[in-house]
Amino acid sequence: MPLSGFVQFQQIIHYKYLKVLPVVSLAAILAPIGWMVLARRDAIEFRMLLVAVLAIAVASAITFIYNVPVNDMLETWNHDSPPSNVRELWQPWESAHVVRTVFWAAAFILEIAALALVASRKARLVA
Repeated sequence: MPLSGFVQFQQIIHYKYLKVLPVVSLAAILAPIGWMVLARRDAIEFRMLLVAVLAIAVASAITFIYNVPVNDMLETWNHDSPPSNVRELWQPWESAHVVRTVFWAAAFILEIAALALVASRKARLVA
C-alpha cells in the first residue's frame, strides 16, 4: 500500500474508533470489576478476575502511553504528502499493539476460565 493510502486509511480508522473505543474500553474494565465484587467470596474466581482486570489495565496503559501519541501524530499528517519515514514513525504503534493484544487476550481467556469454573460448579450442584 502506498504511504499516502496507508496514512489516509489509518486516519479514517482512527476517526471512527475514537467515537466508540472510550465507551467500549470503559465497559471492558468495569464489567469484570463488577463481576469481581460479586465473586469476592470465591477465592479462585476472584483471583482469576483480578488478574484479568490487571491485564486490561496494563493494556489500557500501553494504549495511552504508546498508541495514543502516535495516533495524535498521525492526525497531523497530510495524507497526500505524508512524511517519508511514516513506517518508522508508525513502528512503535505496531509494537505496542502486539503487546497490548497479548494482555487483552490473556484477560479474555481468564474471564472465560472463570466463567467455565462457575458453570462447572453449578453443573455439579444440579447433577
